[in-house]
Amino acid sequence: MSDEESDRRNKLVPFKTSMPTESRWVARATGVADPLSAWWYGHQVRANTRAVRAAIEHQKVVGQLMDAIGDTVVRKQKVQDTLRTHAVRQAVSDELYANEVNRQYDLIAEDQHLRLQSERRRMRESLEAELAVLEAKHNIEAKRKFKTQKFKIGEARAEARKKDAEVDKATAEAAAFEIEQRQRRAAPKRGNIAQLLEENITALQETIAERDADGEDTADLHAELQALRRLKSRVGGVP
Repeated sequence: MSDEESDRRNKLVPFKTSMPTESRWVARATGVADPLSAWWYGHQVRANTRAVRAAIEHQKVVGQLMDAIGDTVVRKQKVQDTLRTHAVRQAVSDELYANEVNRQYDLIAEDQHLRLQSERRRMRESLEAELAVLEAKHNIEAKRKFKTQKFKIGEARAEARKKDAEVDKATAEAAAFEIEQRQRRAAPKRGNIAQLLEENITALQETIAERDADGEDTADLHAELQALRRLKSRVGGVP
């Protein structure tokens, strides 16, 4: 036997069956009428069953063969792609070398830029910290320097308010004395003085209300009103 014949025998070929249809098998089964025909029918059924099982195994092997062929084709394609890529890279090796050199220069420039930014950031943070220290130091020195002056200004303001209060009091007392003298000269009787004081108080209150409504300063009028009320209380009126 030659090698060519051996290869042909070893190849898997499609297996064609001439299996009867189901209706024909049923018709034949119902036509069995004697032991001999029953034996022959059973022999055919068993033979056909073995043939069908062999056909199933054959199809499984054929499927496995197709899978193997497909995997082989995929592997061949990958090898071809790899070889093609390698050939192209060899053809443009000079360009690839120059491109890689430029890429490395870009990486170096990027690293230098990052280091410069980091150095500037550290310098800015250091200057900000020094500025904060100087501001705190100046604030402390300013507080120490102007502390005494603030105390003196506060004392002067307090003294001024005290003097203003003494002036207002003296003014009110002088006004009360003047009103008392005027009322005594105008109406020597006690009852007439009290009545006149009441009228003056009422008129002054109205004046104060009008000026307050207009937003005018009525501090002097209030001092005069207090003086009139004290004077009225001295002459026996109701405060």
